[in-house]
Amino acid sequence: TGDLAADGNYGDMTFSAIKGKINVNGEIFGDVHMENITGPTSLHTSVTDLQVASLPGDLSLDSDNLHVTEAKGAVRVVTHAKDVDLSQIYGDSYVEDRNGQISVEPAAGFGVEARNGRGDVEVTVPENGSATVDGSTHNGDIVSDFQLTISGDENKTVTGRIGSGGPKFTLSAKNGDLRIKKGPAFPPQPPAPAVPTAPSAPNARHLSPPANQPVQMVTQ
Repeated sequence: TGDLAADGNYGDMTFSAIKGKINVNGEIFGDVHMENITGPTSLHTSVTDLQVASLPGDLSLDSDNLHVTEAKGAVRVVTHAKDVDLSQIYGDSYVEDRNGQISVEPAAGFGVEARNGRGDVEVTVPENGSATVDGSTHNGDIVSDFQLTISGDENKTVTGRIGSGGPKFTLSAKNGDLRIKKGPAFPPQPPAPAVPTAPSAPNARHLSPPANQPVQMVTQ
């Protein structure tokens, strides 16, 4: 029912149903799972810097992937060599990656800024959404489900309005493709999280690796 601060080096981490803010600082060598976090979440390692205003849904992080589903408020991610997937984001999204895939699916009425140093960028716009698009690629293609202006050869650009315009989509993919897709509509607010039921001790999730399997020391 309060705030949680963690500083140091960790293996696996699981946080659930916390009615406060979370601040994690250090190196993480296992998997991370968070769900139903009422307050803001901040996670900082040498590889990933993440801020989420509120997390009614869930978050998972491992050596290759970062997934955030059903976040409320702004989401900011700066990482490298990792695929980033943000889905059902009820706030503005900022993603900066160096080598991986970026996929962002905002709810209607929110902006996206996504920059990838090496890899694809994909944004899915809800069918009830609007946006003003300003995107570019280097050594990549641009594909859009909407009537936008695409020009260029080695360096391509895409500009225009989706729906009535409004929220800004600033997109950049170097040595990768840029895709702007049409997706399903989202409700105006994220679904309320279910009240968790604590499992009995014999069935509780065991996060430690088996004794005969060494932990792979790769920070997240």
